[in-house]
Amino acid sequence: HTYADHRLVHTGALLGLAVAGVQVEDVATTAKTLPGFADLWSRLTGSAT
Repeated sequence: HTYADHRLVHTGALLGLAVAGVQVEDVATTAKTLPGFADLWSRLTGSAT
């Protein structure tokens, strides 16, 4: 759970690079600090959001 905290979304995304099966909820909370995070992350990792 991200508890509507953008920092937990960013951290969870990074953890997901190393730990299989990590799923990040409520990615929209990143709009506070990086509005295009989901699209940027998809482009960087080649994954779907």
